[in-house]
Amino acid sequence: MRKRLSSIENGSERIQVGMTKKLAVLGSPIEHSLSPVIQLTALKSLGLEATFEKYEVSHLQSWLASHEGFDALSLTMPLKEQYLGIAKATDTFVDKALSANYLLMTQSGWVAHNTDVFGINQAIKHLQFKTVGVLGTGATARSALVALEGMEVKLWGRNQAALGDLTFKYSAISADIEKVLDCDLVISTLPADILPELVSTPRPGVLLDAVYSRPSPAGFEGYVSGIEMLIWQAIGQLRLLVNGSFQPFENEQVLYQQMKSSLELAE
Repeated sequence: MRKRLSSIENGSERIQVGMTKKLAVLGSPIEHSLSPVIQLTALKSLGLEATFEKYEVSHLQSWLASHEGFDALSLTMPLKEQYLGIAKATDTFVDKALSANYLLMTQSGWVAHNTDVFGINQAIKHLQFKTVGVLGTGATARSALVALEGMEVKLWGRNQAALGDLTFKYSAISADIEKVLDCDLVISTLPADILPELVSTPRPGVLLDAVYSRPSPAGFEGYVSGIEMLIWQAIGQLRLLVNGSFQPFENEQVLYQQMKSSLELAE
């Protein structure tokens, strides 16, 4: 039976200096992932040693059967829903979003965490908006709906069956694409080739694009890069790995700036 954690924590001890951690990011496609760059930069700043690899993986359980010794795994699509049958415990956000982007090894086995919700909230916390729309119906869209819990959210997606399920589960409002695109804040979780086709006229709001590997589409009054979400969800993962809990780091804003600068150097 999978254990549910009451909060986003794992109960493990803090990492001790001198302990080299074995980390990886998994998904498909994975070559574009910037997780190794930003997380290794942060760990070095914290005085900790680690290795961080990329693996092209489409079936998590099969990959785990032949790969051992990892302390933590960052998960991208299509693996965010594959924690079932693997994780011994899950945090609250995983249970709400049915999506995990981080597996952390503990004494009792893998614990599944969702730091996408935290990353989204951090990326938009400086914005003022009254209306909000979400594009997409997959795992990241569910995390966005959890992050926006309590707000009236307009939702659009191509998968009508999934759209119906999400409007019911998260009390979202199914809306046509034009109404969603005209919201003060639009969060897109769509694949790279879809969003530019949808934005053909100027839009008054701010776009947060979860796909950080594509250029920002023209047409929105404001833009928040998915890099912001990427960095903050990574900081959430590092909190769990290093602190053994979701306790923030001291001078966390400095850590954020170092991670952002590492991406600029990597370009």
